Amino acid sequence: SHPKREPVADEPDVSGREYSAQYLEIVKLYNSGKTDKIQLLPRIEEILKAEPTNAEALYLAAIINFQNIKNNDEALRYFDLVLKHANLNNKIDRQIYYWSRMLKKQIIK
Repeated sequence: SHPKREPVADEPDVSGREYSAQYLEIVKLYNSGKTDKIQLLPRIEEILKAEPTNAEALYLAAIINFQNIKNNDEALRYFDLVLKHANLNNKIDRQIYYWSRMLKKQIIK
């Protein structure tokens, strides 16, 4: 019962949230389906150096590790960081918090 498409917002919910241009560019590339997602990972890791609590970037890193690279250890590490940093007052963060919990269960079976 895999979701057809990861819940990554095309239009970020910008309520009270600043997005860096670099991050928005990565979301655009990710959603375009034209980019090798594995090649996005180093760019996401760069963003996380500057924004280590960016739950959406953490979630993207988790998903790419899980689905594309099949590196479950790294995926779990990132999912745990999402669970730690997600702001549950934010609609998108709540959604990725929920997905991260679900996907973690698939890994840890």
